[in-house]
Amino acid sequence: MSCVSDWMYSALLDPNGGQRWVVYDEARRLRSHPSLLRGMDAHWRLARHYGIANLFVFRNESDQLAITATMLNLTGTEKKMLRPLGTG
Repeated sequence: MSCVSDWMYSALLDPNGGQRWVVYDEARRLRSHPSLLRGMDAHWRLARHYGIANLFVFRNESDQLAITATMLNLTGTEKKMLRPLGTG
């Protein structure tokens, strides 16, 4: 996973790359890879500079809602909105 992410990050930093979408599918799996989280964080902060748009997609089981809310610093309202969301 680290090798692929290094390749992807270098491609995203290409000044001739044009505007791109970066989709983090099954993003919940990134929690166990701190280095990947740091890279993702940098891309979110510098998205306009890089010409990228980020999309964070995840689906957690209901028993993981509290951990997700804590990691993402969700408000109580945001946390309540996640619970009834369906798959997709």
